[in-house]
Amino acid sequence: MPLFGSKFSGRGAPARRRAAGVVARELGAAAAAAALALDPPPLTLALGDATYSFQHGQWTPASGRAGAAAREAARLRAALAARDDECNLLRLKVEILLDMLSDAGAQ
Repeated sequence: MPLFGSKFSGRGAPARRRAAGVVARELGAAAAAAALALDPPPLTLALGDATYSFQHGQWTPASGRAGAAAREAARLRAALAARDDECNLLRLKVEILLDMLSDAGAQ
């Protein structure tokens, strides 16, 4: 025997409509596909005369003098890394040649 009776039992929740169907009906199929896209365009931010875009987890300058300077700095960093690799390879070659020379002198 229930203590409070049936006057405290609530109604069930109404069924929900699908949200994607609402977007498709209101905006059209093409706009809905763009709104629900898995690959959205990069975020951009305009501050004064400089424009920045959010790519790969970092804000990078997209235009203006700062953008050109950032691209030049990235190019120079890549060139420096290539030169470091080349320098390490040449040091290894010199070390191998010195070992070969010392072996030849010992014989």
